[in-house]
Amino acid sequence: MDKSAIILAGGSSHGFDGDKGVLELNGKPLINHVINAVKDLVDEIIVVTNSQERADTYSEVVSSEVRFVIDVCESEGPLIGALTGLEAANGEYSALLPFDSPFVSPEVLSLLFDCCVGRAADIPRSPDME
Repeated sequence: MDKSAIILAGGSSHGFDGDKGVLELNGKPLINHVINAVKDLVDEIIVVTNSQERADTYSEVVSSEVRFVIDVCESEGPLIGALTGLEAANGEYSALLPFDSPFVSPEVLSLLFDCCVGRAADIPRSPDME
């Protein structure tokens, strides 16, 4: 296995009635927009949640090929979710993605995977960043 997608879905969805991951955009839950963007580029998709209840909710709306893992400890912030996902991933390379970003570009993600070979990390940035 070469590539993994780790989708971080442990956030508390502040300001929303309900869970952001199942909020629909163009008739599809937000989490599925991310999954669809990466599914043809990776060998496995892992969704990291902060509870079994959330994993159960998402499992009702995503492909059965998606694997769920629960954060290794209760904490606020995405670093614990990243650690949990990286420990569970089988791929040599992993992409960390938020669950509520419906406009993930498969082309950019493919480029990042191509550029990361032989490196510890690949972080995109805008040309106007100093």
